Amino acid sequence: MTRPMDSLKLFATLLLFWILLNGSVAPGTVLVGLAVAAVIALAFRDTMSVLSGHKLTPQALIATVFYVGFFLKELVKANLQMAAIVLNPR
Repeated sequence: MTRPMDSLKLFATLLLFWILLNGSVAPGTVLVGLAVAAVIALAFRDTMSVLSGHKLTPQALIATVFYVGFFLKELVKANLQMAAIVLNPR
């Protein structure tokens, strides 16, 4: 069972992403976003405990920094390879 605040955080996050993705705060867009966010928050209100057993430790923070660095290095390498293929077709 989750706390009501968890569902509220999920609702607010979903609504924020909805508005950012649509790029509009028109009443119709916000109303649809409210409805979609509410349905999703209600559907997942009992399964929000995915990360509840995890704690942020210094080791986890260091591992995250190394992982992000590795990921960015691989991303740049892949983009350079793709650019080389596009610019120099065989």
